[in-house]
Amino acid sequence: MSFMEARITDLERQIRNHSVLLEGKTERASTSHEPTSTPHSDSDPIENLNLRNRTRNCLLRHEITTIQQVTRMRWDELYELRGMGLRLMDDLQNALAARGLALIDSEPKVETK
Repeated sequence: MSFMEARITDLERQIRNHSVLLEGKTERASTSHEPTSTPHSDSDPIENLNLRNRTRNCLLRHEITTIQQVTRMRWDELYELRGMGLRLMDDLQNALAARGLALIDSEPKVETK
């Protein structure tokens, strides 16, 4: 048996062992009755929104710590927070939309002159 044939045989054995291990894991996972993901809650901390650091820090600086607090605010209230600009507002609204949530009035009021 050449080196290459021995190596191929060894790799085939390793693949069989791994496939047996994987089959066992998938059987255990399918029989498990535990929930695979936790449902989203408005009372979750804002860290669960996966915001940019700057957006999260701005909210925390103003003692806004839960998603529920954010969703109970109007767009203009949030925009008036020190450090909260359009880019941060977009980040926040996109993160909320990804969870099926929105601000009370998700559209900014634009003043016309």
